[in-house]
Amino acid sequence: MLELAYANVYWGFNLPQLGLDDHLKALADTVVANDIEAIIIDPAYLALLRDNDGQPINFANLFSVGSALIKVSEAFAATNCTPIILHHESKGAANQRRSNGNAPMELQDLSMSGFAEWARQWMLISRREPYAHGTGDHHLWLNVGGSAGHGGLYAVDIAEGIQNEDFTGRKWEVKVSTSSGVKEQAAEKKRKASDQKRERILDVLQKNLEGMSKSNLSNTAGIDPKTFGPIFEEFVSEGIIESCDIVTGRNKPAKGWRLADRGEQGFTAF
Repeated sequence: MLELAYANVYWGFNLPQLGLDDHLKALADTVVANDIEAIIIDPAYLALLRDNDGQPINFANLFSVGSALIKVSEAFAATNCTPIILHHESKGAANQRRSNGNAPMELQDLSMSGFAEWARQWMLISRREPYAHGTGDHHLWLNVGGSAGHGGLYAVDIAEGIQNEDFTGRKWEVKVSTSSGVKEQAAEKKRKASDQKRERILDVLQKNLEGMSKSNLSNTAGIDPKTFGPIFEEFVSEGIIESCDIVTGRNKPAKGWRLADRGEQGFTAF
């Protein structure tokens, strides 16, 4: 096992303020004195809290953030050291990705103004699947790119294990795959899940040939309305189900849905 004290890394535990000229100069001097080729600063927002006048940097203003970041570029360009800034995506972008089937993170998803425009190369890490607690397994997207025209999208699976009471059990196993194969597997998994839901809806309708309300059909099949809606519309457009008149539990007439009359051809699910 490699101990951090013996790693070829210069550790710093006091986060510099990149918006202050004296902090940038001290950081550049340290880089040159120790012949550092790359520096990692984490996290970006805590390293850009104020400017030389002691004023908070306005992260909503592209010009305010840009004036601070350009100084970072100039300071490190003079040292031939590559700065690696760790940043986060916005909550809105994260929610949008999750609603879109955990789509890969994009450069425009970075939070605050200026960072996406400033970055000349990037590695964007986001979850491909929600983390299952107690497994130690992470299924991620790695979206890489840069201004030189290079780039790629990869699926990364990391198994880090679970720490036991005797402090054993931890590990670090990484598997990298192309995105195309993973997307095909995800699409097939989604198709199978949809087919299973269709079968459940059809099974409920076959047991209730007199018809039932749309909400009752969704509840009885055990499918949430958001998922049920698109499948229901597919059935309607395919002519598999049709509207009918039903009577509610309060003996009131209402609109319902039942299996369509398929005539002599019989009923086919798909």
